[in-house]
Amino acid sequence: MATRNVTITYPDGDGPRVLAALKAHYGQILDNGVMRDRTNAEALAAFDASVKLSLRHIVQKYERETAAKAASDAIQEVNVS
Repeated sequence: MATRNVTITYPDGDGPRVLAALKAHYGQILDNGVMRDRTNAEALAAFDASVKLSLRHIVQKYERETAAKAASDAIQEVNVS
C-alpha cells in the first residue's frame, strides 16, 4: 500500500488559532450522553479523516467522469440513408 505524507506549515504562533478553528469547524461530540468540545487530538483526527474522505471523493469523481467519457467516445455513429 502506498503512503503519502502531507505537510501543512504555518507560523509557530498560529497553532492555537488553527486548533481553535478546527474545533469550531468540526463541532462538539457526544460523550456518554453529553455534548462536549473536542480535544485538540480529536479535532486533528477529524481534520485528518476529512482530508482522506475528500481525496476518496476526488478520485471517485475523476473515475466516474473518465468512465462516462470513455463510454461516450465508444459510441459509433450510425449511417442511415
